[in-house]
Amino acid sequence: MKLTPLFAALIASVGISSQVAIASSQEHASATQAPTVASCTLPDWLIASGSLSPSTVVAGGEVSVVTTVATSCPQTSGPAPTLGILLADTNGQPLGVFGELPIALPYGSKYSFTLPIPESLPADDYLIVLYADYRQVVKESNEDNNIAAARLTVVNSAAEVADAQKEQSSQLSISGPVSYMDRSTLSADIFTGAGVPEIKGMTVLEEDTKVVEELLKRHSVK
Repeated sequence: MKLTPLFAALIASVGISSQVAIASSQEHASATQAPTVASCTLPDWLIASGSLSPSTVVAGGEVSVVTTVATSCPQTSGPAPTLGILLADTNGQPLGVFGELPIALPYGSKYSFTLPIPESLPADDYLIVLYADYRQVVKESNEDNNIAAARLTVVNSAAEVADAQKEQSSQLSISGPVSYMDRSTLSADIFTGAGVPEIKGMTVLEEDTKVVEELLKRHSVK
């Protein structure tokens, strides 16, 4: 299936600004417009914030990802969702899956992990895809905002990485932002279909549920 252009902004449907949603340094602001618990009907799992560093790497190296998966309407029953982490080309076609991480109920989790970039990967642009409710086990109020992605550039030499980082440093950033992809433009199971190979070696550095719980409880009915 050929996809429509990716990085389509779903921020408007979530009700928060794109800068708030994708900037890891402002991740706590992403719930400032969270609905109260009293108004909740169904959970809405999404990638609330995220960053990728470095955004340029030599094949065989690794990248670090920090992301928060959250729902402002808590999930208090049913199977817990997972966060799927994948490598895809810039058309959104999956090339491999790094693995899945459990998402803590009722509000979500903040993660920090590293991803190995296969040595055989040709120099080109790619996507690191983050998929909340990867197995689609949760009935949500919005099923089209679960997927986000960050652009990753793979180069042939460390010198090219240094040049890219020098340019990025002049812009006060060496990280790539995570942006929403519209699942309504994708096949529902494009990232979970058979035949997507495993990319082994993902390492979880930190998993924190308190950050999300304490943040969203502040926006609940007193």
